[in-house]
Amino acid sequence: SPLLAEQLLWFLHRWSATYLMPDLSLYSHGALSPTLTRVFAAVSSATVGTDAAGGGEGELTGSEAIVDILVQKASIALSLWAFEPDVVTAALKMLRSVVARQTLGAVALRTPSFQALLRAYTALMTGEEDVDG
Repeated sequence: SPLLAEQLLWFLHRWSATYLMPDLSLYSHGALSPTLTRVFAAVSSATVGTDAAGGGEGELTGSEAIVDILVQKASIALSLWAFEPDVVTAALKMLRSVVARQTLGAVALRTPSFQALLRAYTALMTGEEDVDG
């Protein structure tokens, strides 16, 4: 249902921003869990300077996998409930939070789901039919 999709997107947006993609500059003196930082905060500075294939060809790091899932869920919601304003708003808020910081945007650009979303948007804007590219 559209209401469930909206609530799920809202939850994923809040949960990921709080726990999985924290802005490490807001935390001082080790106030954030070292485990969460080690696994999911690789988005912060280490990931940006690395090669796109740094984790091995086709492999996503923990943070990249989470960003990929979030983009995938937003894309699905936009496809299925494009005429539900609350669902579209929740999906766009989640996408905006994923690309809000430069480091997260760099990670998002490498994920398959974001690349597919960009291809679909480009095809829509140019009038092409095939978006599988």
